[in-house]
Amino acid sequence: MRSGFIVVGARGNIGSHILSHLRALGHSALGVDLPEGVSPSDGLIECDFRESDEVGLLFDEVPNLLSEPKLVLVLALGKIHNEPLLSVGAGELKTHQKQTWDQVIESNLTTLFIGTREFARLCWNLRKPGLVIAFSSISARGNPGQAAYSSAKAGVEGFVRAAAKELGPLGIRTAAIAPGYMSTNSTRTKVSETRLEKLRAATPLRRLGGEEDLAGTVIWLAETEFLTGETIHIDGGLVI
Repeated sequence: MRSGFIVVGARGNIGSHILSHLRALGHSALGVDLPEGVSPSDGLIECDFRESDEVGLLFDEVPNLLSEPKLVLVLALGKIHNEPLLSVGAGELKTHQKQTWDQVIESNLTTLFIGTREFARLCWNLRKPGLVIAFSSISARGNPGQAAYSSAKAGVEGFVRAAAKELGPLGIRTAAIAPGYMSTNSTRTKVSETRLEKLRAATPLRRLGGEEDLAGTVIWLAETEFLTGETIHIDGGLVI
């Protein structure tokens, strides 16, 4: 059964590659991202998945844009943030800001809630099966200095399991992908080569992941129709 894909976060390192990979293989795929920085030449649809009304309006237009018998929502979005709960510098005690906590939870978890809710409504109205693919992280297990991010990604995995049980009888599946360290522009920019070498050495497959590994997993999940509620770790064995 052919799928029509909606890739949210299509300007990001991961989302852009997934979108181009899907299109290169002949799949129908819409790219969606925030209004900031989106231009007509991008060929992307503007939508803020933190806003219920915007997402509802977007999905109202999907039947005019995708005619495939099955729909797949790929939520390749979310804010990565590092901030300790407590830090001491120059004799001054600083605490984690609530504002940044709220931003991380909103961008990673609230977007998943709104997107899944409106996508489920769309699938129900069209009487089509659907799949929601969210992005978790190996940080869901808890990383020091990432209380907000780890909490958000653990929440993603819990949400995926709960939604799978609730929406499965309606023909809607859910899954999460938890990447390890990937060879993306953002990783190479933010992580030193010395640190990357240590990560390669700590990974059983002795390499970083490629963007094609994530795109291939998206397609596999779309085709594996007896799987739901699971988190698939694409990390080269790093968290074994």
